[in-house]
Amino acid sequence: RALGDNEVFLLGSDKNRSFDSRYFGPVPTQNVIGRLVPLWTE
Repeated sequence: RALGDNEVFLLGSDKNRSFDSRYFGPVPTQNVIGRLVPLWTE
């Protein structure tokens, strides 16, 4: 199914151990409480 206007699909970096949207489905944007900011150390 396609995502709704106020939904996000969240993915973890370890596909074998992450309980993410592949497991529980789309998340309403109102439930998102922060934003990930990638950090590279190289």
